[in-house]
Amino acid sequence: MAAYNLKKWTNKGHEFDETGKVFSKNKKLIIACPYDEVEQIKKRLAFLNVNIEFIDDKFAKTGNCIAGKTRETLINCLGEQIVALRTLRDIRNLRLICRNMFRFLRSARLTLYYVRQLISVSFKQLFFLLYFLIYSTGKIFLISSRYTYLFNKMKTSLGDNRVFLIENFISEFSVSLSAYLSIFAVYAADKVYFSSNNLICTTICNLNCVECANFTPYNKNKKHFAIEDLKNDMDIYFSCIDMVGVLQISGGEPFLYPDLIELIEHIGEKYRNKIDDFQIVTNGTIIPSDELCEIFDKYTMRVYVDDYRKTVPKLEKTFPSVVNKLNKYKNIKPQILKHEFFMPFLMKQPMLDCSEEELAKKYDCCGNLSSTIANGKLYSCAYSKYFFTAGGGLSETENDYYDLSKFKKTKKKELVEYRLRYTNKGYVDFCRYCNGNTKMHSLKTTIAEQTDDLFEFN
Repeated sequence: MAAYNLKKWTNKGHEFDETGKVFSKNKKLIIACPYDEVEQIKKRLAFLNVNIEFIDDKFAKTGNCIAGKTRETLINCLGEQIVALRTLRDIRNLRLICRNMFRFLRSARLTLYYVRQLISVSFKQLFFLLYFLIYSTGKIFLISSRYTYLFNKMKTSLGDNRVFLIENFISEFSVSLSAYLSIFAVYAADKVYFSSNNLICTTICNLNCVECANFTPYNKNKKHFAIEDLKNDMDIYFSCIDMVGVLQISGGEPFLYPDLIELIEHIGEKYRNKIDDFQIVTNGTIIPSDELCEIFDKYTMRVYVDDYRKTVPKLEKTFPSVVNKLNKYKNIKPQILKHEFFMPFLMKQPMLDCSEEELAKKYDCCGNLSSTIANGKLYSCAYSKYFFTAGGGLSETENDYYDLSKFKKTKKKELVEYRLRYTNKGYVDFCRYCNGNTKMHSLKTTIAEQTDDLFEFN
């Protein structure tokens, strides 16, 4: 299949079968992560009900520990388990892991292929090396598409049934881990796991940022969304999934939403056990009430506070007050978001005459995993939905969303495929108007630059 068709939905419910077969047979995980993250990850993945082993900092430093187990145990389990990596604290720890792994593999007299060509100080290659070393001891090899040359050599050496080429596995590491965890969950544990989702409670905001990701300056019909509709969206959403990594409430400015406490109470009371990281984001202009802080604290919410003080003078007074108040509560996790720049989403000249092949290439290269929920529907690209809501001139089609009200338990794999950006066209129509993410261009603008104007879409 040509590269530009990678996200075109031609085999619904079976797009990941090749990789899924590996996960179905190997229902175990080895996770390399910092030692102090082990318990957090265990808790996060408990819903899978699978055996999990950890390669941690202690192993990196000594080579004698894998979550309390001996190195002999590690050698025995290699090749039988699936490996998922989180970002380690630094390259040094990862180098040490690789060296220890290599030494153990040699001592166990296991066959390695082309290892010498891969040893490098490159961060991405070091990640790949660890994958390679572990998978090379078993029957299945998972190779990043960045290493096509290695894939071709190994395919010749090992045969078609032992080597799989994985798209973009290393280039966007955190995204890849989220994606493959979703695939592992549905094939190995029959669970639906999403890395993240967003819920917009209002399009009303007390700022008017020129390059707002929600297209606030363009929206002539800003409003608060009905609380019953939002609660219904959450009920439908959580009836379809088993766990979400991040659920974020945003706007507009969500602190302006009059029913925010009722919304959080509904989600927290019914579904907090299905949310690993429950979040809300604010622009720092409104000091939250005691009652609102108490509900954040009750459900252990992470509150992101945008730091726009350089361009919004009134924040010099309110911003510190917002952060200080949030810090008074034990279970609130305030996070200051410092932005170096804003990215302009809208193209000056839309690609109205662009071919479907070009749009599919653009969509695949973008790789944006931001997704939102609205009206009982899951949108593959959150920004396309924001564009529709702001009156961008496009009409929604079934290509833009997955109707969760029609979901059946027999369609779990199909739902996961859609969340991982498969669409009927292989792109969304908003691609014609969007610059894509920052790896596709170098466009930057001033953070939170304000305007009094109401813009028109081009």
